[in-house]
Amino acid sequence: MKKPISLKLLVRLFAILSITSISVEAQNNCPSLPKKSNFDTLTFIKTETPTDPSKATGIWLGQGTILRNGTEKRPAFIPSNRPTWAIAIAHAWNYHRNIIKRVNYPKIGYWMATMVQESELGCVDDNVWDAPYKISANQAKATTLMYHTGCYQIEGPGTAYAQLNQNYPYGRFPINSYKAFMEGRDNMETSSLVKSYFDVYTPYVYNYIKGWKLYESIDCTKDPLAYEKSSASGFNGGINLFANASNFFNRTQDNNACWAGLPATTAAYGEDLAKWTSVLEDMKNYCQYPTGSTFDSYYNVAIKWSDITNYLTIINKIYPEINFATKVIPNVQKAFEKIAGSTTGTIPFKQLGPVIDQIILSLPAEYPQTVEGSPIGSLKCSGKTIPYGHFEILNGSNNFCLGNSVTLNLVVDGGGGTATTFKWYKGSVSPANQIANTQSVTITPTSTGTFVYTAEICNSDGCYQVNTNSSTSDCLDSRNILGVQIKVNQCSSCSTLVSATSVNTPCKGMAKGQINLTITNPPANYKVSYKGTTPTGNFSGSFNASGSTASIKNVRDGAYNIIIEDLSNGTCKAYTNVIVGFTTLINEYVKAKITSTAACKANLQADIIKLPSPCRWKVEAFAPVYFQWENWMNIGISTSTGASSLEKWTNFYPKPSTYDQYSDAQVFEGYYYLASDESMTINMAVTNTPGASQIYSYKVNIYDDANKLVKTYDVPAGSAKGDQPYTVGTYTVTCPFTPPNAYNFTWNPTINNQTNTASKSTGNVNVSSTNDVMYTVTATNTTNTQCVLNDSVKVLKDPSCAPVCTKPTDVISLNATNSTLTGCSPTTGKIETNTLTNGLAYQWYFDGGSGYTAYTGTGNNGTVSGNKVTLSNLTQNGNYRLRLAGLSSDMNTATCYVEQTFAVSITTTPSKPSISGTSTYCESDNISLTANKGNTTDLVTTWEWKLGTTILSGNTASYSKLNAVIADGGSYTLVAKNGSCSSTASSALAVTVTAKPTFTITSPPSQCGGSIDLATTYSNLSAGTMKYYNDALATTLLGSSIVSTSGSYYLQATSGTCKSSIQTVVVSFKSPPVPPTVQTINYCKDVTASALTATGTALKWYADNLSSTSISTPTPNTSTVGTIDYYVTQTVNGCERNRT
Repeated sequence: MKKPISLKLLVRLFAILSITSISVEAQNNCPSLPKKSNFDTLTFIKTETPTDPSKATGIWLGQGTILRNGTEKRPAFIPSNRPTWAIAIAHAWNYHRNIIKRVNYPKIGYWMATMVQESELGCVDDNVWDAPYKISANQAKATTLMYHTGCYQIEGPGTAYAQLNQNYPYGRFPINSYKAFMEGRDNMETSSLVKSYFDVYTPYVYNYIKGWKLYESIDCTKDPLAYEKSSASGFNGGINLFANASNFFNRTQDNNACWAGLPATTAAYGEDLAKWTSVLEDMKNYCQYPTGSTFDSYYNVAIKWSDITNYLTIINKIYPEINFATKVIPNVQKAFEKIAGSTTGTIPFKQLGPVIDQIILSLPAEYPQTVEGSPIGSLKCSGKTIPYGHFEILNGSNNFCLGNSVTLNLVVDGGGGTATTFKWYKGSVSPANQIANTQSVTITPTSTGTFVYTAEICNSDGCYQVNTNSSTSDCLDSRNILGVQIKVNQCSSCSTLVSATSVNTPCKGMAKGQINLTITNPPANYKVSYKGTTPTGNFSGSFNASGSTASIKNVRDGAYNIIIEDLSNGTCKAYTNVIVGFTTLINEYVKAKITSTAACKANLQADIIKLPSPCRWKVEAFAPVYFQWENWMNIGISTSTGASSLEKWTNFYPKPSTYDQYSDAQVFEGYYYLASDESMTINMAVTNTPGASQIYSYKVNIYDDANKLVKTYDVPAGSAKGDQPYTVGTYTVTCPFTPPNAYNFTWNPTINNQTNTASKSTGNVNVSSTNDVMYTVTATNTTNTQCVLNDSVKVLKDPSCAPVCTKPTDVISLNATNSTLTGCSPTTGKIETNTLTNGLAYQWYFDGGSGYTAYTGTGNNGTVSGNKVTLSNLTQNGNYRLRLAGLSSDMNTATCYVEQTFAVSITTTPSKPSISGTSTYCESDNISLTANKGNTTDLVTTWEWKLGTTILSGNTASYSKLNAVIADGGSYTLVAKNGSCSSTASSALAVTVTAKPTFTITSPPSQCGGSIDLATTYSNLSAGTMKYYNDALATTLLGSSIVSTSGSYYLQATSGTCKSSIQTVVVSFKSPPVPPTVQTINYCKDVTASALTATGTALKWYADNLSSTSISTPTPNTSTVGTIDYYVTQTVNGCERNRT
């Protein structure tokens, strides 16, 4: 059982600003941490991140049976009817890790191990386990333990719990709540969290107050359970006994893998806790693993939503000031439903991490106040007070798409000394890595990946490295993010790209800048979304657009993220970012307000105020009579930004001092950073110590950034009591500021009795009985006239107020000579009135089809001068209504004004169109052309087509001409018309109509056998080349122009793309006759021979078989002995047979 420290050691108390980031090298400087704040979500350690890096994501709550002293079995299992126990352990464990900023310790099994040691889990009388071997051996004593110091045996209310009460004097642990927190059927759930609050105290004191290298020694030792042993030692022996452990925290134990001998009331208490923890963490190779023990399993019961709400109901008693129904449960439920689907689903315990995270993030982060007592001595920080702060995102997120950016800011929560400075680094803190020295920085990565950025907040005493807990990282678990982690992803799923340029706003803070976007491969229609960080806050919006360019107008200077999203495909997005600068530096803006309303008059005021930026406020407290500080007194500061501090004397002025040169002026002095309109609440509290009370009266002074005393509070003696902090007062700050230049002020509508100074304008207006009236103030810098500031304030109507006005008698009519109500763009509309009375107030209203609203263009309101009112450059069609009144404030009272309406109708001239279609044709082809709008949004009522100067028939978006002739070629142009408004003629499209080739077929050839060349069958080819086909459709080309078969052949000439008509050639081949009949004739020498004869038709005789010349019918010569050959043919139907 844990032994408390003695009451007699707790009589004197002292606290300094404690820390959230604990240095691993035991630096002696103390960051000025608020005692209560919110966790920084950017650097939050997630519950699903295990202490053991070898384990996968999840909550690894081990269970098993521990063998103590070799014989005694101590089961360590979550009761089957108590899933809230597991939830409590996960909550307490990860809360503890985030307070000390360590991912790798303490181990989650440390809580169960402590119960194994103190109560053996037999501390609630209705516990049930699902197997006999899991039942606590101590369950028979459960009723007694349940109502006597509970599961963790934290004694009280006057001993150990009293120390806890003193450590958190803001009232987190009232003495009268001991039984509610530490005893009863739900004691385990509440006391698990109480143990976390208790355990962070002792290590903090010795690391910072005594200057031990406590966290550094634990980070660098080889004993993986050194922290659990150290924490257990402080838990059991108390802070005073722990003073004997100094030899463990000087880096001499780096190579010691098995710490032993840490001081404790119960011998070897820390080692025992480490043994039990090693079983539940399944560390079988740990040096002190208890032989015979068995690891069983990791708890993974299905958690129901009712289990979560039961747990939240139990711990609500610890946080009575928080409305769980509105501040906690909605956040937790959203996380639960995201995993389980709904509140009717369940979540395996291992996967419950995001739900636990939301419980922690919805509750405050609280840090202890140190308690003075022997042998610690005076608990004064061993170094100097340096600033403390945290990261926040001004624009974007730390997980975004390539092309966007993130703007990070350093929030200064507290700190003393000189003015604060800032340093940003990409990667580790090193001069070579520094990227900025401003309070905020915009980061625009050029590649995907995960990047770490670190930062320092500095004053003359030193620098605080935000979220590192260290200025060296050689021993830290690499999962401890030294800074803030930025993850950049490739998100685009299409070819669309966007780039941005900017146009400076004339002056810092003015909404007159512009962002110009160029979109490559733009979707047909897309949405432009933008969000920027500006001097007056975030500025965002969206609009739909089309085309390759778009503009975002009237933006303030700042860093902007821009997304282009395809409206027809939500996955197609393009990302970019741009910084809009300013030309002239000013550091102010105008703020309009109603100071009072009475008797139907509202008093208005506009002030030139410093742009929102925190300034430093000093709070000082002392006892004005005795100049002594009662050691048990605490002063607390709570800010509207959510931070709280609680301190004792800070002893800034030792004697001789500001207040008294003979006595110690043990005053409190603290620094806080707040912007205008934020506030601080000052409290005083008495730490619960026997006999302590507020004996003296105190004085609290508040000084602004210029060290000017702006507020004093007196705190009478006896105001503050134990467990009942006394509220001294709440002060709303206004940062000191004197504008460097004067401003001229105007109001619209005008106000009565306007009085201006260099930085303020005041006046009053009549309250309307029928309408709310918006009054806009314009402040123009007299030195830099381009710097024009605006703000508005609405004066609400009051039906009880009677109208007070004089209605004008003017009759409004149009000066037609100088007015333009109709026409074609780019001509714009113009309205000029007839003669009116100078000095009357006027306001234009416009109705484009949705009802009248105040016209916002140039010249929309003012005072009649030159006896007329003119409204020019009108591009919107609709009704323009001019209203006249004696005062601009009367514009909304019907009995106070006259009005007239003018209709303006300017027809939009279509953009220059274009023509698409084929430009070359052959005779008799059909010409087809299409009209294209110059802009897809153009309104076109008719189209005018021309060939040369001739207007063609037809006025539609297409033109066609059947059976084109040569004369149809030429220059075609097109004009788009919207009513009587014609566009510029399109660029000409040159159309060519080409004649088809012609030829003549000669007489159809006929011959006896052989072959014929078809190229000889035509003449008079006009152009091109001839092709020969085997079919009438001219689809099958002949292999050659030479043919040897009778039949029909088809010829077609081709010139370019033009083809002639197909003509037919008929070829005829005749069959040869049979040879004539001849006989061999014999003659005697010198006998007279007769002429030769043969049987046949049209006989021809030849002297040889080769000669081509025929001879007369031959008579053989018989004068010579021998053989003479003659050849004869016959011709039938013109065909001569071969010679025989």
